[in-house]
Amino acid sequence: MNKQKLAYLLLVASLILLIINIYSLDFDNLRNGNYWGIVSNLLLMFGMIINIRDFKKLEKNK
Repeated sequence: MNKQKLAYLLLVASLILLIINIYSLDFDNLRNGNYWGIVSNLLLMFGMIINIRDFKKLEKNK
């Protein structure tokens, strides 16, 4: 498995975890929410998008 496929796999996994975290959020009482799981998934997704863009640039320059 090359690095680009692994980045796509991590992107999909973090999207699934983000959906689960948002689904388990208590909208009636947002003070009891766990926002760090949502923030960490968003940061992971942002990092994987940047990595995928860099992998595509490297392949284009070869």
